[in-house]
Amino acid sequence: MKKVKYLLLLLICFFIGYFPISVNAAQQAIDHVELREKSSSSTKYTCSALDEKIFYTDEITNSIGHLRIYLTDSDKYKVTSAYTNTKKASKIVNNTENPLLWKVDFSTSGSVFYIDIQNKESLDTQTYIVVVKSIEKATGPVLVDSSNNTIVGKNSDYQDGKSNIKKIDDCKDNEVYLKCEKVDPGYTVYSKETGPRWIHTDDNYYRVNGSKEYQYDATQKEENPVLAPVQLKKGWNVIEAYSEGTLPDFGEATGLKVGDLRGERSGYSDYLWFIYYDGEKEALPSDDTSLGKIRAVSYVNKYNEFFSGYSTQVDSKNDNYAIILPKVLKYPYILVQVSAKTSTSTVSMPSSMVKASCGSIYSIKVEPEKTVAIPVTVTAASGSSKVQNIEIKWLSSDANIKEANLTNGQLEKSINSEESAYFYTVSGQADTIFKVKASEGASLTFNGESADLKDGYYIYNAPADVSCVNVVVTAADGVSKKTYTFVNNTVGTYFTVSDETRKLAKELLEKSKWYKESADSPTDRYWSVFMRAAAGLSFDNIQVFDVTKASIDPTVPAKTYGAIILDLVITGENPYDFNGTNYVELLEKCSEPYGNQSFGPYGADIWAYIGLKAAGAGKDYKYMDALTTRVKNYALDPTGYLEMRSWAWAALGDELTYDQKISIIHEVDDTFFWKKGEDAGLFVAPEYQNCINSNCHGCVMTGINSMSYDIENYKTDATHSPLQSLYSRFYSDGVWLYRVGWKDGNDEKDVIIALGEVASGSSSIYGRYAPKNEDLNKLLSIAKDLLKTGSKVNNKALQEAYDAANLVKSESTGFGKEYYSLYSAIAAIDPGKVSKPNARMCSKADGKKIDEVIELIDNLKKEYTFEDLQNKDAYNEALQAYNSLEKTYYKSYVTNSDKLFKVGDTLEALENAQKVIAMIENLPEEITLADKESVEEIKEKYDELEEYKAYVGEENAKKIADAYSRIHILSFIDASNALCDVDKITLNDKETVEKLKKEFEALTKEEQDYLKENNADLVKKLEDAQA
Repeated sequence: MKKVKYLLLLLICFFIGYFPISVNAAQQAIDHVELREKSSSSTKYTCSALDEKIFYTDEITNSIGHLRIYLTDSDKYKVTSAYTNTKKASKIVNNTENPLLWKVDFSTSGSVFYIDIQNKESLDTQTYIVVVKSIEKATGPVLVDSSNNTIVGKNSDYQDGKSNIKKIDDCKDNEVYLKCEKVDPGYTVYSKETGPRWIHTDDNYYRVNGSKEYQYDATQKEENPVLAPVQLKKGWNVIEAYSEGTLPDFGEATGLKVGDLRGERSGYSDYLWFIYYDGEKEALPSDDTSLGKIRAVSYVNKYNEFFSGYSTQVDSKNDNYAIILPKVLKYPYILVQVSAKTSTSTVSMPSSMVKASCGSIYSIKVEPEKTVAIPVTVTAASGSSKVQNIEIKWLSSDANIKEANLTNGQLEKSINSEESAYFYTVSGQADTIFKVKASEGASLTFNGESADLKDGYYIYNAPADVSCVNVVVTAADGVSKKTYTFVNNTVGTYFTVSDETRKLAKELLEKSKWYKESADSPTDRYWSVFMRAAAGLSFDNIQVFDVTKASIDPTVPAKTYGAIILDLVITGENPYDFNGTNYVELLEKCSEPYGNQSFGPYGADIWAYIGLKAAGAGKDYKYMDALTTRVKNYALDPTGYLEMRSWAWAALGDELTYDQKISIIHEVDDTFFWKKGEDAGLFVAPEYQNCINSNCHGCVMTGINSMSYDIENYKTDATHSPLQSLYSRFYSDGVWLYRVGWKDGNDEKDVIIALGEVASGSSSIYGRYAPKNEDLNKLLSIAKDLLKTGSKVNNKALQEAYDAANLVKSESTGFGKEYYSLYSAIAAIDPGKVSKPNARMCSKADGKKIDEVIELIDNLKKEYTFEDLQNKDAYNEALQAYNSLEKTYYKSYVTNSDKLFKVGDTLEALENAQKVIAMIENLPEEITLADKESVEEIKEKYDELEEYKAYVGEENAKKIADAYSRIHILSFIDASNALCDVDKITLNDKETVEKLKKEFEALTKEEQDYLKENNADLVKKLEDAQA
């Protein structure tokens, strides 16, 4: 529970000395009060009595403990209830051994406790006040007199933890005034989490001695304060000022219906004063029934929607009030807060129009152009009341450019209602004159400047060298806006990142502790891999995050799988088959529980897209186009979370049109670029306005840089821009600040990624790795030259991958599986051919084992002979070490493994060559058909040696060829004799003759020549028969 904040004001010693309190035990219910802390129940603090009904302690207390109330007469009095100033009831227990003692437990959410004590005889109940002092103190309201002179200051009045006490005996009109000096940061953008400032700070109340609470304003600036009068009673006045700390819940995220809102009164900021008034007159109750302030914003029904503020008009003197609303509302409700001009007056809204309320905030149902007023009843402290009608004025929401004409310039296309980005060329060096007509009642600015309005057209002169002209159209309703961008194509620098920006980003990157220490440091998570890639650091011999140990989020597994795939691609691994796991398939299946229409909540679609795009999926995932559309829609949705949208911008890249990119660029400037105070220059998400942080800032820099737009174009002055402002978020030890006032080096990932990409001028890591058609065809070319040069096992894998990739070489996208299979097959033979990073997902100890295997293979001989078959120890040792590596994927880190396989192929070939030689030696000198099977077996074994045939020797090779030829000749002669009697061939033997002729022609020239020389009769008879 939030610590209570308050001020105890009046010098007790002075007051007790000069205004002693007469205590009559017979007249009082409470004898004395003690405070006991939970952490030290033996320690007690006796509370001082300001009068018979008010007790307090100056001791610093914890938030949990109990009060001990000692009554004067247990037969006459009893404690009936106890509660805090947050209206939270406390547990009360009467001590059985001492009936005078009542114990009141508390868990402090306020500094004031109210104890109700009943007189058993008269049954009357009196409320007693006990005030305790909390540890935390903060700046809050002050008390002033009617001339705005401070009576009692802020918490700076505390001296060594003691209270200041002041006597008030000369207040004009028997009143003091509350004045809040909280600084209003003036947020221009609201989300559900932040809400308009008034929702947080104007639900403020005060009360005196536990009486009725009154609302007062806490957002007034010093130059024009509105003071809340506090009417004093004779004697002691315990004045409490407190504010709500919980924003109401809205819409879908909490299951509420449209129009509903819900909140609890908790989390108070609490301030306390003790004031003694001994004047003669008491203030008369006010009869003021006028309204003092009206605030209105749009209703939101989704957790990430924005509030839109509406203009209001307040004329309390003449009782004229109005709310200006646009004719187009997303929901038929508005949120309204109305306060009376006098704080002691109350307001009530018409029940027929109120859908829901929370504190002083009302959800009011309205119908565009039909609802004409909201009747509000104001009741003064005197009891008089009046209905004040707040008029609803409906104005046009149209914010379009209807016509645009250029002088000394030419638009590339005409203005239309669908687009907001246009390119133009400049004619000569003269200014380009814009003549623009907008929607009726709308106002325009050009590059932040007003322009002349003449005959219904706004006229603006743009210098010839300006890179673009931004025209902001504000509709008549004062709320709806649209930005048009006219890009000067002649200058051509709009989508360009300057060398100065890259240099500054590089300087900041190299200044970071992470960069200085990461050259040889292992990566402990996939974010570290992303950071190295963005920063351009090498992965060679770097221990990287082991994705097989990644903890898969069971709620949103797609986010983890998407990140794992990107990690694998960056480190040169195959996401379709890593350690036997197809991570792409696992990711694709994550959409099945959502009917393949989503990958889940919390940015799951975006990370799925990042992973599948890097994997080159598409052909095997038929929902890829639908996923791309969803991610693009989120990227363009102004209600989306800024960090997630930034990832989407970066991942989409050129999937976004120029019109969409320009629209985003201006939306960021209008909505997310902080322009005030010490945090100016930072990108801030609405949900983080109370926690400005470097994560969000880094994400937006990454997203904007991915569009080739210079982030330093966003600036408020020379020292407040996205990069310049990072200097103030940087500690001397090289660690980036996460939150304002917080030092947390674990959250620098997004800044490092952004700086690395800006400095290098490269596209984003979230979108750069998608394989393109030219990348696939480059691999095919490499593979073609590499075929037949590797070991048997690697050549087989390469041939299969090559054949599969060759079938899709004309495809433009969706060939990721074929691409990464071919990439891995090439890398297995020669990693250098594809520049595969030598990154390892292993421990240092395992990395040492891998290096030992590489060394063993390096030491193997390049050439081998039959003598090496007698001693294969070196090969066997290397092979055993290779096979003993703990994990399958460790073997891919053995960069010279193909040499090991080729040595194995060589030794195997030598053994087979020995066998062939032995078989040749067993052949008879005279080859007959009886040796046919032996000769053919020898020839088959010889051919299997392929590039290793040389081991058989030239002489043996000739013996094989001669024997094989001899078998062919003998087989032909035998076949001829078997088919027919050649001496008796007739015309009826035509088919037989043709068959023999084909078999003769199938013989080699040498074999034919041999028959012609040694079997001339046979050959001649065949030739004659054919003729």
